Amino acid sequence: MDAFIKKGFYTIGALKTNRILYPYGMKQKLSEFALSLRKTDALDRYVERWPVEAFFGQSKNPLALDRYQIRPSKGIRRYWLLMSLSHFIACTGSGKTLPFEEGYRFFYNRIREERIHYIYLIVL
Repeated sequence: MDAFIKKGFYTIGALKTNRILYPYGMKQKLSEFALSLRKTDALDRYVERWPVEAFFGQSKNPLALDRYQIRPSKGIRRYWLLMSLSHFIACTGSGKTLPFEEGYRFFYNRIREERIHYIYLIVL
């Protein structure tokens, strides 16, 4: 957690109630920490996280983000780059800005049409 905070990242997750936390290097029980945290701070962090959650949700099924398995960190970084690029192209590649689902559907149909056209040209 400290390494995340040093890099400017924050996490939201579930913890068992008997855990000891070290926010800002100070030892605190989870219950004490939860009481000291303002509701607006937690909500602000969650709101910042929402675009990331939306990206994951959109990338899981159509882009198979949840089915690809790789271990080396270099491969993971490359895969994230490809996922982000695919997502970006789906949203902006049609010449206008579209929601991901519409952009994905646009390119999916376009590729299907071109495949049929290509097969038709080969047969003739």
